[in-house]
Amino acid sequence: MISKSFKHGTSIIEAVLALAIFALVASSLASLGLGGGSGAIQSADNLEADLLATEGLEAVQAIKNRGWNELNFAPTSELINNRFTRTINFTPTTPADLRRREVNVKVSWSPRLGVISEARRQTLLTNWDSKRWRQTDWSLGAGQTNWLSPARFESGNLDFSTVGEIKLPSVPTNWSQYAPSPPAANLFDVHCLSASQCWAVGAASTGGEVILRWDGNVWTRLAPQPTIPDLSINSVFCVSASDCWAVGDQSNGETILRWQGGPAWTRLTLSALIPNVNLNSVFCAASNNCWAVGNQSNGETILRWQGGPNWVRQTPIRAIPNTNLNDIFCFASNNCWAVGNNSGGETILRWQGGPAWTRQTPIRAIPNTNLNDIFCFASNNCWAVGNNSGGETILRWRGGPAWTRQPVTSFIPNVNLNSVSCLSANNCWIVGVNSAGEVLLRWQGGPDWLRVGPVAGLADVNMNALFTSTWGGFAVGATANIFQLTTGGYAPSGNLISSIFDMVGASPVEIIEWDETVPVCVPATACAVRLQLRVAPTAGGIPGAVWQGPTGAGSYFTLASGTLIPKILNGNRFVQYQVFLTGDGASTPVLSEVRLDYK
Repeated sequence: MISKSFKHGTSIIEAVLALAIFALVASSLASLGLGGGSGAIQSADNLEADLLATEGLEAVQAIKNRGWNELNFAPTSELINNRFTRTINFTPTTPADLRRREVNVKVSWSPRLGVISEARRQTLLTNWDSKRWRQTDWSLGAGQTNWLSPARFESGNLDFSTVGEIKLPSVPTNWSQYAPSPPAANLFDVHCLSASQCWAVGAASTGGEVILRWDGNVWTRLAPQPTIPDLSINSVFCVSASDCWAVGDQSNGETILRWQGGPAWTRLTLSALIPNVNLNSVFCAASNNCWAVGNQSNGETILRWQGGPNWVRQTPIRAIPNTNLNDIFCFASNNCWAVGNNSGGETILRWQGGPAWTRQTPIRAIPNTNLNDIFCFASNNCWAVGNNSGGETILRWRGGPAWTRQPVTSFIPNVNLNSVSCLSANNCWIVGVNSAGEVLLRWQGGPDWLRVGPVAGLADVNMNALFTSTWGGFAVGATANIFQLTTGGYAPSGNLISSIFDMVGASPVEIIEWDETVPVCVPATACAVRLQLRVAPTAGGIPGAVWQGPTGAGSYFTLASGTLIPKILNGNRFVQYQVFLTGDGASTPVLSEVRLDYK
C-alpha cells in the first residue's frame, strides 16, 4: 500500500510540474510574440521618419538649386500622415556668412507605446556655386554686354575720377579776395567756360570799357577800344573758347561786341538804330541763337541774333511802359526768361518759341521790387533776385503759375541782391551789397537761405555779378573787387545708375553687397550709401521696370555686408542697379566695390 500510495503521489507532483513548465513556456512564447510585433512597428516608424527627414533635406536642396533667395529661412513645421511632425530650422554659421546656413531637420512622432521618438538630419547648405559680378570701376560710358566686360554706368552726377571709388563731387565752398588788384574800375559781369578761361567786364573809373581775361592764374586787361569812347560793358557771355559776346552802352546808344579768338573785340551793328538804348545782359541759347535785353526811353529792349550779319529788335511788350530789363537766361532754345522792373514793380517775361514774349504773374505782395538777375538750374527750377523798399528779394519758380518769395534766416536791411548762380539743384549762391559791405548768401536745399558773407568785410563794396561751377567761380563788383570761389566741401547728395547688365539667361539675382567707407557726419544719419535694383527679360524693358529694395518698391538696400534680394526679381535676364550717396557737405561716403551674386 505504501508502495502503491507512494507511486500515486509521485504522479501528481510530476503532473503539477509539467503544467507549470508548460505555462512558463507558453507565457514566454506569448511574450516573445508580442515583443516581436511591437519592435517591427517601431522599426517601421524609424524608417519612415528617417525617410521624411532625408526628404526634408532634399527639398531644401532643390529649392536652393532654383535660387538661394527662394529659400524661406524662417523655421517651418508640418504634420505628415497625422503622426509625424517635421520641423526645419536654418541656423546662421559662426562667423556669420550670408552664403552659408546650417540646416536641421527633425521628425518627431509618438509610438504606440506612448514614448516620443525623433529622427534628425543635419547638413551645411552653401551658395558658393553661384556666380558673382564685381564692379570696381565706373568709367564713363554705357553699353555693357555681359558681366565680364569693363564696368560702365548710364548716368549720374557722382565723382568717378578715382579708379576704384565713387563719391560725392567736390563743390566750391571757400571764398577769398583775389589779391592782385586789377585797374580801377567797376566790374559788372563775369562769365567762364572753364577754370582757365573767364572774362570780366565793366567800366573804368576814368571812362571807357574794361575787359579782363582769366587764364587760370592771373587776370589780364585787354587793350581798350579807342573807337568807342565812354563805353560801359554790362554783360559778357561765351559760347565757346573762341566765341564770346559783350553788350553795354555809351553816349550814342547800345553797344554789342564780339570776340572770336583774335587780339581784339569787334563791334557789331543792329538792323535799325535804337537811340538811347542801354543793353544790360546777353545770353546765347546756342551758337546762332543769342539774346540781349535792356531799356530805352520808351520801355524795354529785346534784341536777337540768329547768325546773320546783325542783331534784330524783337516786338516790344507795349503793355509794360517804363520797363527796364536787367537780365536774361535761357534754359533751352525755346525756353527763356527776362527780369527787371517798371513803375509798378517787378517784371518777369517768358519766351517759349512764339512770336512774342509774355509777362508772368507778378508777386503782388512785393511792391517797388526790382529784379536784377535770374538763373535756372532746370526747366522748372529758377531763381530771381533783387531788392525792394524793405530789403532783399528772392523769388523761386517751380513750374507753377506764379513765382513765390523765399526767406533768408535773418533780415538784412537795405540789401540789394545782384546775382544768383547754382552749382546743383541744392547748391546756390547769391551776391549783393548793403551798407556794411558785400553780401553773400548760400542755399543748400533747406527752407531758407543762409548768410555766409561778407568775405572780406569791405565797406560799401557792391558785388555785381557771380559765376559758379563745380571747379569754383568768381564774383566781381565795384572798385574792381574780385572774389574767388575754391573747392572745400562736397555736394549734399548724388546718384549713379549702372549700365544694363546681361546675365546671359533668365537667372535669379540672389545677394547684393558692397564695400563702403562712411565718415562720421553731423548729424550721424546724414552720410549714407543706398542701392536699388531693377530687372527685365530684355534690355529694352529695363527703363520701364520698377526700382526695388529688400521690401519692394520704395525701399533701399542699406547693409554693405549683404542682403538677400527679393525673389520677385528672379527669373529675368537683365539687371541694373542705382546708387544713392548722401553727405553733410563737409565729407562724403565712398563706394569702392559692388558685388552681386546670381545663379
